[in-house]
Amino acid sequence: MLAVLVEQRAADFSDRFYRTLLEDDKAVAFVTHEAVDARLHSSFKRWITNLFTRLDVSDVPALLAEQRHIGVVHARLAIPIELVLRANRHMKEVVLEAILLQPSRY
Repeated sequence: MLAVLVEQRAADFSDRFYRTLLEDDKAVAFVTHEAVDARLHSSFKRWITNLFTRLDVSDVPALLAEQRHIGVVHARLAIPIELVLRANRHMKEVVLEAILLQPSRY
């Protein structure tokens, strides 16, 4: 199940996401190793886990509120939309890779 995979790999997803982000010259203007270590790594793990495990309809308002809050923070920091979209695309690639490399149960 996807939720279990994400729960098990959340730390790895966060590691890979921020490692790639910190290699991007444009991204380092907005994110530092210190910020990743202090709060972003754990926030990302919580966010991605919630995104894939809180699947009850009653969770949707809270998930939407969290997404709005993240968007507001990115806007307040004036993070360029192309950087946000590139990071989002990378995150999708990392999760898809994990799904494809997971041994089949069938």
